[in-house]
Amino acid sequence: MLIGVDMRRQLSKKEFKQILALLEKAGFKRVTDFSLKGAYSRILKKDLEVVYDGNNKVIAVMIHGEIIPFIGSIAYFSGFKRVYVDRGAVKPITNGADIMAPGIRDHDPFSKDDYVVIFLEDVDVPIAVGKALINSTDISERGKVIKNLHYKGDKIWKYVSGG
Repeated sequence: MLIGVDMRRQLSKKEFKQILALLEKAGFKRVTDFSLKGAYSRILKKDLEVVYDGNNKVIAVMIHGEIIPFIGSIAYFSGFKRVYVDRGAVKPITNGADIMAPGIRDHDPFSKDDYVVIFLEDVDVPIAVGKALINSTDISERGKVIKNLHYKGDKIWKYVSGG
């Protein structure tokens, strides 16, 4: 379980709109309307917050000052860069490993420091959100390509899903 105070903090409409704007700037355009009234965040520990809209939908995660969508809320967004990995990469990724070149099967073009969503290749299921360590044009046969920031099964996922 996460160590921390688990403190709830009300967000003003302005703050919530700023969070949505930051997500859009990072490449995540919303396709769903969110309830601004009653939006809040839960501070789970230093440098970790989970953001909810007024209808208790988990929207985003703020980790060390970076804001990314919650992996279970990817369907609320479009326009993001996609990277597809083979089945052999799923277990390491969902145990926190960074995304390595050999596991990547396909990808949208991306630049260093872009946020990307990692999908399982055959079934188009999102499994992680990460940050590119290199440009997609520089991917070789070996090496780290994407820093894993948040994945299915991590502490944030377990906290939100009650597991």
